[in-house]
Amino acid sequence: MHSDSKKRRSFVDLLFASSNARGVKCPRKLVDILNNREIAIVLWLLAISIYIFSSLRMSEVRNALKGVLAALFVRQIMTVLCFMLAYMAIVIYWLLSHKRFV
Repeated sequence: MHSDSKKRRSFVDLLFASSNARGVKCPRKLVDILNNREIAIVLWLLAISIYIFSSLRMSEVRNALKGVLAALFVRQIMTVLCFMLAYMAIVIYWLLSHKRFV
């Protein structure tokens, strides 16, 4: 394949890569986006979360989780997280604008 025949694909094209018979872009299936390990992690986290929030014996864990979430949203930590998010957005934008995806 020649380099001029390769289409440059955006992030939206990567998410909505499949199309139906009429040519309308449809969202990709979860299996197409995530691999088996990531799906297993999501399922385990979901099962553990359901157990923690539904079990009566887990009240101490729920109270500790509230404290962790309160500490996470302190202004200093949120500032650092916002800077990290902005940096990642800039790098991803730069990579998408300067690289060609196959």
